[in-house]
Amino acid sequence: MVSKSALLFSTLTVALLVTATGASQRVLTASPTCEELTIMDFLARLDEESSRYKRGLDVQDRRDLSQLRREVCAPYVGYRVTRQPTTTWTNGRIIVRGYLELNHPNGRRAKSRSGEWFYPSGAKAKSALGQWEYSNGLLARTKQGHWYKRDGTYVEDPDKARLEACEYLGRQLCPLGKADDDLLAVTVMGLINKAAPPKEEPKAEEPKGASDQSD
Repeated sequence: MVSKSALLFSTLTVALLVTATGASQRVLTASPTCEELTIMDFLARLDEESSRYKRGLDVQDRRDLSQLRREVCAPYVGYRVTRQPTTTWTNGRIIVRGYLELNHPNGRRAKSRSGEWFYPSGAKAKSALGQWEYSNGLLARTKQGHWYKRDGTYVEDPDKARLEACEYLGRQLCPLGKADDDLLAVTVMGLINKAAPPKEEPKAEEPKGASDQSD
């Protein structure tokens, strides 16, 4: 005869297997967030330099990234969602791998499991210790919070740079002056180097009864 403890163990095992199966399915269908796509868009723009012959992304991949970011971030500025959650770029390459890893449209790694970020060209943008660099190898932000432009110029007022970055992101992505650290970092990098995507302005609210008024 099977003991009660054995039956309980068997039941718990089945429950855990079902839970694990559900979790793995969620992992496999995970979609990139607005924050992640915004970071990737900034990194792609910062990866482009007029002096470089080869860029990290070609024109079509660049457009695909920007378009997906705008569509996924649409609710943050008051617009309705226009695209269903997706796990692949339009070229068929995978965006999210194993839930924690992200890939750029060209197939190169964008984010590692340990939290490191990379440019589409393959250069490291953020180390696991929190230091940010430009794709040309120069320092962008130290672990102590000191900022530098892409040409090596020191940023005299880092607090102002962070405030401007938060204002650029808006209240949804930077509520109460607090944003995801990685998102805020790349936004600062983009703004101080004039490499930020066009700011998405919030949708203007239509006055009540405006549609009922005649011309």
